[in-house]
Amino acid sequence: MPASQPPLRVFVGFPGKTLFARISDRRIKTYPTVFTDDLEPDVIVFPCSQPAKFDPTAIDLPQAALARLHAGRATIAFDASLEGQPHSPERTRMLHGVLERLGVHHAQAIYLTQDRGYEAAYGDYCARSSLQPRLAVLNYDFWIQQFFVGLEAEGEAIFERRLVEFERRSARRSRRFVSANWIPRPTKVLFLLSLMRDGLWDRGHISFGGFEHVRAHNNKDVAQLGKALRNLRGFEDMVLELAPILPRLIELGQIRLDPLGVPTPAELVGDVPFPAFSDSWFTVVTETEMFDRRCRITEKPFKALVNFQPIILLGNPASLDFIRDLGFETFPAFLDEQYDQELDPRRRFDLVYAQVKALCRIDEADLIRRGAEIKDQLVHNARWGLTKLPTRFRTEIDADLVGAIIRTHEQSLEPMARN
Repeated sequence: MPASQPPLRVFVGFPGKTLFARISDRRIKTYPTVFTDDLEPDVIVFPCSQPAKFDPTAIDLPQAALARLHAGRATIAFDASLEGQPHSPERTRMLHGVLERLGVHHAQAIYLTQDRGYEAAYGDYCARSSLQPRLAVLNYDFWIQQFFVGLEAEGEAIFERRLVEFERRSARRSRRFVSANWIPRPTKVLFLLSLMRDGLWDRGHISFGGFEHVRAHNNKDVAQLGKALRNLRGFEDMVLELAPILPRLIELGQIRLDPLGVPTPAELVGDVPFPAFSDSWFTVVTETEMFDRRCRITEKPFKALVNFQPIILLGNPASLDFIRDLGFETFPAFLDEQYDQELDPRRRFDLVYAQVKALCRIDEADLIRRGAEIKDQLVHNARWGLTKLPTRFRTEIDADLVGAIIRTHEQSLEPMARN
């Protein structure tokens, strides 16, 4: 968009979180849902990251916005960028149904998601179902952006302070690993139960929200979590074996790493310099999901990387590739990273957990030697994440997304202009 052109006017047409509230770019101007005066939107956003909270029948656009859509002068953006739900026929039918009810051509719509595999799966489904044309699909890492952009103002000072602390770390540490992810998702629960089974719980600094967190924040109970565990394909035997240990984990309640024990939103998403990072050798990251295909990473691995820790991931395949694409280095000198290319989630879990066990049981002198070998990578990652990547997100990654949205918007209106 040339500098002389007015900004792309974005109207949030349904209540909810959207990436447009996170991005600062002169090429876009965002109107809130309640805005009605002189409304002439170019893009109408429907936040739909949480399908249960997105009710298509409740959409009630102002007449001015509808008129822009029907005249072929506006685009709809389905913003699911807060999550990475895989494609499903039901989701496509829902999205296409919204467009049909609004009387909008499919070519006038964009779908925003973290899932790198969504476009291919959606395209395959449309081809099998003879659905043409299709929504444009764009990728955006909402939680990673939120994590790093928040560090831009003080990243240099934070890095210098942490570098001094890193240089002072003792060669003798009380625990082997950190497990800091708070929400009791199925993968996290299976990992913790496995530690209990193998007598390795005390080898780690562990953070865990407990099952009250499930009830308080997700309106679910332990029975529903148990159902989710049983539905993990390929993990049936593990779930059956570990089920008798589950009451012990439930009884523990919340386990916190921070010394004050005060819940903060930053613990879930932001940068938290837990003292445990300096008193352990590596971090086990339990990601939001473990699929059998490339999908996404969230902000979780970076909490350790900007605190001078190597990581091992219980997540999706090719997660380390994504991390390297963002400019970080990984740790083949510290642990075997071949697990990252394994597509089968159960096999990948077993490969990761086998390494965790081995690292918990080897002589500490071996860990000291391995830690010395990756010192340069640890410093690079912390420096890059705290002092360089925050600015790159704002000036390059966010800017590229805005550019892609503008181009997609303009291209989507070309067929309408010809008609």
